[in-house]
Amino acid sequence: MCSDSLQTGTLTTWREVEIPPTPVQKSAGTGDDKGPQPVNFKPCRIPCVECGRTYATIGALAKHAKTHDDPESGTKFNCKICKKECSSLGALRMHIRTHTLPCECHICGKAFSRTWLLQGHIRTHTGEKPYQCTVCSRAFADRSNLRAHMQTHETVKRYSCVSCEKTFSRISLLKRHQVHCDSMPKVAEQVSL
Repeated sequence: MCSDSLQTGTLTTWREVEIPPTPVQKSAGTGDDKGPQPVNFKPCRIPCVECGRTYATIGALAKHAKTHDDPESGTKFNCKICKKECSSLGALRMHIRTHTLPCECHICGKAFSRTWLLQGHIRTHTGEKPYQCTVCSRAFADRSNLRAHMQTHETVKRYSCVSCEKTFSRISLLKRHQVHCDSMPKVAEQVSL
């Protein structure tokens, strides 16, 4: 685990750095020996001493650390439209896009704050479904819908109807079931694993 000391939002010293040795796998002497190869290498992540979030680089940690600056230091940026307080100028710029909605659909005129949201919306017009299930080949327009679908293939059903004890892989399926389940009460609960 890597840890460090921060002072006023910048990295000043390393208190302790403990990087475990990288396990290596020896080749079987096949002639195409490329030397020892790393096995299960996981790069060291540097934690923020204030909140515990981890970062891959010192630069990323130092940038994040500025979000913990003293509120009295005057480093906050306020939205002139809704008065929301942002910790950086970049965060304020991203927030302002929620008011200006600069990404507009050329088909129906609907506007979005982010390009990726517009791209997903355009798929509703084109019918494109680039995300395909590796188990059953069903395709989806949105990655999050594919992730939800993948839960249907899990053997562990995490959600259980407390009325009839039928189990479901997704909470949305449980809620849909509960509308039609004659037993009472209609409360969702997660099955402990």
